[in-house]
Amino acid sequence: MYSSNISPIINVIGFDVDSEGQNQLKQIAAATDGIYDTVTNEGELQEQLKKLNDLTSQWQEWLEKGQQHLEGRKISNSLDIFNYITDEGSKATDEKVNIYLILSELYEEKLFSKESYEYLTKKNTKYHQWINGEVEKFKEELKTLNEQNYNEAINQLQEKYNANTQ
Repeated sequence: MYSSNISPIINVIGFDVDSEGQNQLKQIAAATDGIYDTVTNEGELQEQLKKLNDLTSQWQEWLEKGQQHLEGRKISNSLDIFNYITDEGSKATDEKVNIYLILSELYEEKLFSKESYEYLTKKNTKYHQWINGEVEKFKEELKTLNEQNYNEAINQLQEKYNANTQ
């Protein structure tokens, strides 16, 4: 346990000890950031142990619910990112097609030369390749931010759990 990140929960229970023993046990609890309680019989001891077990179970449940909530939020964010990027990609495709249709119509109407048509068509293609690349970069940035936010939130959740159970 010494070389791991596991920290023990120190619960000091004084069972049938004198005043001096109680003071020493209180000092041990204080020095280890633990909890001290005095019990006078086996029934009170069992009750204290049950309380500690219940408290640990409640914190474990809190942790699991928090993790589920954060996982749900991460998935929701991922879906939002997907929808946004899909919309942007669709807009870029629509724009590219519309420009191509306009260029084709103008060329067919002999309003500019074949060279002009080919030049503008290539520019349209290059421009939309650049746009699609930018959308892809933005998608990766959003995914990275979502992952970072999720990891930070999980770490904060775990830290709070650890602080309240150790």
